[in-house]
Order: sequence, then C-alpha cells, then structure tokens
Amino acid sequence: MPGAQRFGVGDRVQLNTWYLGLPTQARGTVVHIFLIGGFYDVRFDVTGQRRIVHQRHLEPADEPPNNPAGP
Repeated sequence: MPGAQRFGVGDRVQLNTWYLGLPTQARGTVVHIFLIGGFYDVRFDVTGQRRIVHQRHLEPADEPPNNPAGP
C-alpha cells in the first residue's frame, strides 16, 4: 500500500547501515513521521540528537524486554 508507514511515534528503531556519522545498529525513538516519502524524525540514544532518516535505513530495535523473567 503506497504511503504505508512501517513505524509509529514512540517506536524503538535501529539503523541497518552507517548513516550520517551514526554507527550501524545505533538505536533511537521515532518522534515524528513525515507523511510523504517514508521519512522519520528519530532521536538517537548515542547522541541525543534527532536525524531525519528514510525507512530503508531503519529496522525494529532488537532490545530485551523491560521485565525479563527472573531465575
């Protein structure tokens, strides 16, 4: 479906490639979605800065659950 968004505001994402000085697998949070072109405004944890990133450079963040089961 044209215009379909892969991620929503608040989703945790990571880079799948080096991008604008950020390393592969740099993680961040989507803070804004641009309705045209598949672009996202992402605040990256490593710098605290926001970058506009195309969806082809993003994938869901592979993070452990917040409350892992105890031993």
